[in-house]
Amino acid sequence: MRLLLIFLIALPSIQCSKEPLYEPVEKQYFDFELQTSHYYQIRRGTFQVRLIEIISDGVSKSSVIQIANDSFFANKLPFKGSFSFTQAVWDSLTKNNKSYFIDIKWDSDGNGSYCNGDLIVDSQLEFPQLKLSEKKKRFYLKERTHGVLCHPGL
Repeated sequence: MRLLLIFLIALPSIQCSKEPLYEPVEKQYFDFELQTSHYYQIRRGTFQVRLIEIISDGVSKSSVIQIANDSFFANKLPFKGSFSFTQAVWDSLTKNNKSYFIDIKWDSDGNGSYCNGDLIVDSQLEFPQLKLSEKKKRFYLKERTHGVLCHPGL
């Protein structure tokens, strides 16, 4: 019994002196804001934002490399969100001064399809190209109105 009492008294001091099992990972954040110049009723608040790089061979082919992808929720705009990166990934993305793009997939009208009536990046107002070194970027959204095939089952 006495030995158990000594062990229980000594246990907190043993645990407090332990080294942490891992080093904290330093993070870098890319903040973005989504807003509109008009009011839109949002019926389905869950949407996806992708940070992508587009690589073109200069002639006819392009390929898309997804850098980050996350789901967010907003029932009104403006909306602020961010992507987090480890310091090593952030350094590799920013050291070569590449341009990246934001892609949004949002069935904002809640009809089960991604097509006319949904919110998209307004590339006429401002092209969704960015440099990560800017650290914060604002993107304007507009309602998709024409010329787009619907993609059911989001």
